[in-house]
This record gives sequence, structure tokens and C-alpha cells, in this order.
Amino acid sequence: MSATPNINGEKIQGSITGITLFSATTISGGTFYGNGSNLTGIVGGSNVLISGGTFNKNTSTLTFTNTTGGTFNVTGLTDFYTTGFTFNPSTYDITIKLNDNSTLTQNLSVLASDVTITGGTYNSGNGTATFTNNTGGTFDVTGFLTGFTDIYTTGGTYDSGAKTIIFSRTDNNTYSVNLNAITFQDVFVTGASYNNNTFTFTNNTGGTFNTSFDVLSGLTINGNLSVTGTTSSGVISATTYQNLPSSSNISYSQITANTTTTNLTYTDVAGLSVSASTIGVYEFTAILFTGSDTTAGMRIGMSVPASSSDFYYMVQGTNSAAANQTFVEGAASGTLVTTFACNSASNQTGVTRLDGIVTTTQSGDIKVSFAKITSGTATIRAGSFIRITKIA
Repeated sequence: MSATPNINGEKIQGSITGITLFSATTISGGTFYGNGSNLTGIVGGSNVLISGGTFNKNTSTLTFTNTTGGTFNVTGLTDFYTTGFTFNPSTYDITIKLNDNSTLTQNLSVLASDVTITGGTYNSGNGTATFTNNTGGTFDVTGFLTGFTDIYTTGGTYDSGAKTIIFSRTDNNTYSVNLNAITFQDVFVTGASYNNNTFTFTNNTGGTFNTSFDVLSGLTINGNLSVTGTTSSGVISATTYQNLPSSSNISYSQITANTTTTNLTYTDVAGLSVSASTIGVYEFTAILFTGSDTTAGMRIGMSVPASSSDFYYMVQGTNSAAANQTFVEGAASGTLVTTFACNSASNQTGVTRLDGIVTTTQSGDIKVSFAKITSGTATIRAGSFIRITKIA
């Protein structure tokens, strides 16, 4: 065909060859031959593929790019995500809420109690440890070294002659360590000295070490002990005591109730009497709380065993409402010495002290006596006491 034919609205059936240029609004055919490079609007030569894409979360649009540089969009996408959780501790339900207000609920009652490991077994053949929990479930831990047995030392003995330690193992075998290359020396303490709360110990090599202390209990001392400062102890035990007062030489008596008399002659105060059971020299002290219901006052005296000698004592007491007076009484021997008229103010309460010494030639009692002057009642009050000490 040398001319350019114009075919409008016609269908061409069969094959068309030798055409240099062919144009049409619509070309429909089952098969196109050639590479199609000259067909306007038809891409030829290779497939068109998607090479990438981007998503715009603000517009919910997905834009794809192809291998030709062209793009196309996919819209209508929705981003669903979690906005929060709630947990109901009574039902163990956990509820997950999404941004579209939909929810997903999952029950976690399996977590109602703590799951703890209660035991386990180990398979040395495959190196797997199987653990059991308190729900009855199990889990395995693998990867342990296999083909080996844990062999360890169970004990040992020492042969002093061979200087060798022989150790026993769990597989019933033994191994030994020879100590001949090590020089042994029995180091022991040979003596000690003490200075200012510090013990210095010396051993048989000539070396020393110190031990200091502030409090010591259970110590037994053989020899003399010198103490500097104040020492207190609940119990002191010794075979012989030196320069300590002996409680066996001290006698004491105290009254717990008032004693009264209206007698004008001396009367012994019941309870203020101690026994001088052996012959000797006695020192005595009496502290008396006294009272008289009249201004006439009262008298206080001391009585000692008959035939006593060197009997002297001093009296200090309240003689009137305004003054204390001191008198010294004495006798070569006798059973009674009177004192001054104390408590001469009406209803006056006073304190009288008697201190003295006496040499007894026979056993007997050393006693406090009192008498009323003129009329009324004399009182020796509760708490008054007498104490004697045998000094020779």
C-alpha cells in the first residue's frame, strides 16, 4: 500500500503487514508482534513494578512508586492502636482499649497465685534440666555439658610419718598431696605477762602477741593481785581475806514501831538490845529518834554487862527546842549510866546519838534504856537502831 488509507469504524480481520505507521483511537487485538516500541501510549520492553511507597498518617493515604517513576495512591486506610488497659483484680480480666473505642478482654486467672519452682530433675545423658512449678507445669533448660560426672572430694586423712594428705572422692578413688617440701613447726604459747589491761603472750619461737581487755569474768588468780582504782564485784571468793571487816564481829538491831514509857526510872527499849556474847572490847553506836509530850523532857541511858570496865560514851542530842548539846558520860564499871534531859520542849521530836566503847569481862547484852522526867510520855520512834562491833 503506497498511499495512506483512512478506515473509519471498520474492523480489520487477519494479518496486517508492511505498515510503517498505524494510528487509531482504539486498537484491539489478541496478539501484537514486535517490541511495541512504536505503539503510542503502550509501554514496551519490560514489566512495570512497584519500587516503593510511603504512608501519610495524617491523610491515611498510602502512595506507591513504580519502576517508571510513576505513582498511585491507596486511600481509606485506618490506623488502629492501643490507647489503654484496665485490670479487674476480682475477676483477673484485663481489658485492652483501641482508639476506635473497641475493646479486647482476656482472662488472666492463671495468675491468681504465685507460680514458683518446687523441684527439678537433671538428665546427664542429654544435658537437660526439667523444672516443676506449683501448678504442676514443667519447663526444660537445655544446653548443659553432657558426658561428664561431677566428682568431688569427700574427705581426707593425714599420714604424719609420710607427711602426706590422702583425699577421698565420690567415685571411691583417692589422690594424695605430699608435704615433704614444707617445713612444719609446732608453735605454742610458753608464757605470758600482764600490764595495764594487756596480756603479752610469748611462743616457743620467741614471737609475741598481745590481747587487751576492759572487762574480765571467770578469772582465777594464783598469787598476789594489785588493783589500782575503784573495783566493784558482786561476788569475791577467796580462801583467806586480809584487812577486810568481818561481819561476824558486827551485831545490829533496829525497831520498826514506836516504843513509849511513862516510867520515871530507866526502862530497857524493847528491840534495841544486842548480845556481847564473848569477852572483849566493843565499840557501839545508837541512833535514836526521840520525843516527849511535855516540857519536862526525857532521859536516855546505856546498860552493859555487869563488871564491865572502861565504859565511856558520848551523847549528842536535842536538849531544847533551839539547841543541840553534847555530853560525855563515863564510868569505870557499872550497869547503867544516865544522860542529860533531852527533848525538854513539849511535843518536841529530836535525834539522839550515842557512841562509846566498853570492855566486857563476861557475856551479856548492851542495851538502850529511857525514862520520863516528872510526868508524861517518852517515845523512842520506829527506825531507831543500835550497832556493836567487837574490835579486840
